[in-house]
Amino acid sequence: MNYRPDDDAHFVAKKRQYIKRKRKTRTFLIAAFCIAIAVVWVMIIFTVKRLTDAYSPAETTYQTTEAVETTAPPVIQTDSGSFYTDAETETLEISREAINKGSLMLVSDYLGHAAPEKAPTLTTVWGNKSPTYYVASATLGLVNEAFRAADKMFSDYCEEYSNSDYQITMAYSDGSICCAEHATGYAFDVNVYKKDGTSMRLAEAAAEEEMYAWLYENAAKYGFVLRYAADKTGVTGMSHDPDHFRYVGEGHSRYMSENNLALEEYIGTVQKYSYEGEHLLFEYDGASYEVFYVKMPDDAESVAIDIPADVSYTLSGDNISGAIVTLYK
Repeated sequence: MNYRPDDDAHFVAKKRQYIKRKRKTRTFLIAAFCIAIAVVWVMIIFTVKRLTDAYSPAETTYQTTEAVETTAPPVIQTDSGSFYTDAETETLEISREAINKGSLMLVSDYLGHAAPEKAPTLTTVWGNKSPTYYVASATLGLVNEAFRAADKMFSDYCEEYSNSDYQITMAYSDGSICCAEHATGYAFDVNVYKKDGTSMRLAEAAAEEEMYAWLYENAAKYGFVLRYAADKTGVTGMSHDPDHFRYVGEGHSRYMSENNLALEEYIGTVQKYSYEGEHLLFEYDGASYEVFYVKMPDDAESVAIDIPADVSYTLSGDNISGAIVTLYK
């Protein structure tokens, strides 16, 4: 075959077409890759936002050093009004150390309130409890007032149902703490441990047999609250835990339960009732309560207040900036 000059021109044209197609393909692949990367980042940002929103209060701004802002439920006025009316008084001195003690102290990683470093004085559950419930370990302990309330609660349940299947599974244990709440000595987890050796989560057992729901229905009467409720995750920053109970004291527990308040919200409510101003008044089971907040001055090691001499009282720090005084009779 004889050589033709236009063969070179044809080859060059074909080569140009090939290079052009290759460039188009590469451009398309680069564009597709960039779009894919952009889609992935959008998905990541959307997911992070959803998780952030799930653990952020929708209507309330919470602070890490001051009161939790809440709308206070209506004050339940007692028939007799304040205990201070025409009462003789005595002096109560509140030390700075009191801020980090007591059944109402708020421990929350979410709000930046750490558990006190000093271990609480405990009563070991094993060896001191009644035979009306189980305890999973001989090392578990509670602050004495919480232990006595829990022991009475489980004994009353056993008397009503002739059943002793409740079991304390977690609490403060020789300095080994499974969560910050247990470091207070006022909290415990509970499940159902049956005589055949099987155990069940409390919520699962309550769903199967009505008698196991007794604890949810009656805990507040003994001073306990379900600490991490399903509808309070945005307030507590914790997922729902249907096994975890916290002792806050009678009166407080009833008020929290009936007004659907988490501990964070209750403390925020009480902080609105100062010693010098209006006090929170309510009644439950024939007992009258008067509650108010004493903020510790920044430059003071203690503060003195007057309280009625003829009433009982409890004192608990909020683990933030002051103490909650509860008068009752």
